[in-house]
Amino acid sequence: MFLNNKQNKIELNKPVSFKNELDLNIFAKQILGDKEDKELRLYVAKESLLRALIYYVHATNNNSNITLNEVLSIIEEIKKSEENKENFDHKINSLPVDHPARIYWREISSLSSEEFMKVLNDVKDKIE
Repeated sequence: MFLNNKQNKIELNKPVSFKNELDLNIFAKQILGDKEDKELRLYVAKESLLRALIYYVHATNNNSNITLNEVLSIIEEIKKSEENKENFDHKINSLPVDHPARIYWREISSLSSEEFMKVLNDVKDKIE
């Protein structure tokens, strides 16, 4: 559905489109692959992070087609500094309280800084 079937690689410039939550769940699982984490909670955090970022990019692009390159750019920006993470946190929290991006972002807010960076790096590695 979202992978290049010949090489089983993610196509970063292919538009990410989804009709409903189920499509996005399938997409997230394709990106992240099998649960490798000893703790289920970190795998769930990776899914939540990926969903939050996709929904955020979708919302800020006027619901037009988005690509994983856009998601990857946000991850790279957040990784640069704590200030960048706080700025993104402010942006995502400016969405309506019931927006899916904000809901999924809230799910990862209980992670420690170390866990958050691990989850962020793992998702980045899966996308690249």
